[in-house]
Amino acid sequence: MINIPEIKRFFSLVFVLGLSLNIQAQIKEELSVPTHRFSEPDSLFIHFPESDDTINLPFIDDFSDRSPIPSPARWADKHVFINNTYGINQPTMGVATFDGLDENGRAYDISASQGTARCDMLTSRHINLQGAQNVKLGFLYQEAGRGENPSNADSLRLEFWSPQDTVWQSVWRVIGNTGPFNRFQSVLIDVDDPKWLRKGFRFRFTSFGNPSGAFDVWNIDYVYLAGGRSQNDTLPLDVAFIDQHQTLLVGGFEALPYWVYASSPTNFTRTSVTQSYKRNVPPGSLGAIVLSGYNLTGQGLNINQNGNINDAAGHNNLHFQRIEWSQAIANFTNALSPITGPFTLQMRSHISGTAVGLRRNDTLVRNQFFGNYYAYDDGSAERAYGIANQTGAITLASFSLQANDSLKGLYLYFQPADVDPRNNPFHIVVYQNNNGIPGTKLFESDSAYLPRFSEHNQFIPYPITNPPFLTTGSYFIGVKQQNANKLNIGFDMNSVNRNTLVYGDGSNWYASLFNGTLMLRPYFRTEAPEISVREFRERSPRCWQAVPNPSNGQLQIKGLEYERDFEVYDQTGRKAANFRAKANEYIHLNLPAGIYILRDITEGHHQKLVIISQ
Repeated sequence: MINIPEIKRFFSLVFVLGLSLNIQAQIKEELSVPTHRFSEPDSLFIHFPESDDTINLPFIDDFSDRSPIPSPARWADKHVFINNTYGINQPTMGVATFDGLDENGRAYDISASQGTARCDMLTSRHINLQGAQNVKLGFLYQEAGRGENPSNADSLRLEFWSPQDTVWQSVWRVIGNTGPFNRFQSVLIDVDDPKWLRKGFRFRFTSFGNPSGAFDVWNIDYVYLAGGRSQNDTLPLDVAFIDQHQTLLVGGFEALPYWVYASSPTNFTRTSVTQSYKRNVPPGSLGAIVLSGYNLTGQGLNINQNGNINDAAGHNNLHFQRIEWSQAIANFTNALSPITGPFTLQMRSHISGTAVGLRRNDTLVRNQFFGNYYAYDDGSAERAYGIANQTGAITLASFSLQANDSLKGLYLYFQPADVDPRNNPFHIVVYQNNNGIPGTKLFESDSAYLPRFSEHNQFIPYPITNPPFLTTGSYFIGVKQQNANKLNIGFDMNSVNRNTLVYGDGSNWYASLFNGTLMLRPYFRTEAPEISVREFRERSPRCWQAVPNPSNGQLQIKGLEYERDFEVYDQTGRKAANFRAKANEYIHLNLPAGIYILRDITEGHHQKLVIISQ
């Protein structure tokens, strides 16, 4: 078996020899920056009336709410993209990403291929600083991360709003292309001018870059505004998860068909997952914490495992140092209910012990969905992948099929980028996998398909009318384009080389030199309409609803599969209540009449809540 590095060296040699024979336009692979991030209109972002738009200190946001938009309890706009995929080694899970895409995921100015303009903005709600002393605003920022690098013509700016002068004043600025691109830098700004220390103070971050797509990326994490801070108070003082939850499946799979998993759950389930966290505190200032606790639900399971790793020595680690540990998973497969269709397992891992910082970043959630497809990608596209300068170019990804099945089609995510692929027909193809190199072509679809755009990171099924039957084994599965323009398939840069990606003209093959995974998922046995496309969401949709709404304060949370923790915020951003709820259990909120935000701490989903006179 040839390993991937050897294949890449071999293919690179073939590619170089090809260049010596033909100096004309040569087949090539390209990664492109997204120009759109289509999303559903968000009905949960509440714009409070200006008169009710004042919140109190402290102001803290680490962007771990698991919602793609900024929290309306703290922010007045929603231009930036909240995610856990664009940051590299962030202090806590979740970052606010600034680029050239607006709140609807569209380019601010698609025609502006060159130049620099105002792009994303993140504006706080009005904050009451009256009477506060030693007020400082701290935050961490990262240039580029897994996004496109800003140039020295691009910048990130911080401004303060004076309630007295009613003007914005620039207080901090950083120029692009100064690096480092994989580390977060700490910033601490004094808020000491009397014109700011009033009720109604605001601050905002603004990026300046190319407005024609997701260019010139900046990531921000852990924004912390409070009084009583010193110049040495530069750390967020928080213990937090930092990465996405690892898959529960072996073999690098992010997803397996449900019937494949049902055939041997024990063999397909990991016995442990690697978790990573940071102790964002000075060395020696915090004692032991307990790791490896989790809750596992779904398909008849309700397992609660207490943490069993006491990280007593971890308090000596340097702040911001990445710490990894192996979290064991007890064998649960014998307790599963009979598997007869698609289902989801949810694992909620948590850190316990000393409660430091925000509790919401101490819990990490993995929704492991079993449908009708195989997947190696994590469902997030940071780039678009395409083959240029070759009519009939073929893009293939290797898949290790675990059962005999009929290939019913492909789920594909086409990422809007520099070239519109919607007039470039393609066919679905299958090749033998000869020790890591494409061999004989086994199948090419009769139908030609046209790429279609969808919501951000949402796959679209492309069904095969004459499905080939494939036996257990490894294959190359992919697409053959009809013209020389790029197809721009979503490219996941977080899942590095979980399978082999190759391209060519059918005779000559080249290994991809890009690190990542193509967002291409073959599906089997059942037709696509039987599986909800919504199940592909990296962030699951809100499954619960508070009823009745409006209410007199007595209500139920419908649709819960397990106990969840909730918080209620009033119109000033103050936490007015918190509670734990079970399905259909009555909750009594002793709150004045008004408009509130009900937030699910685990998933980060919100619902507007109206309480009338009791």
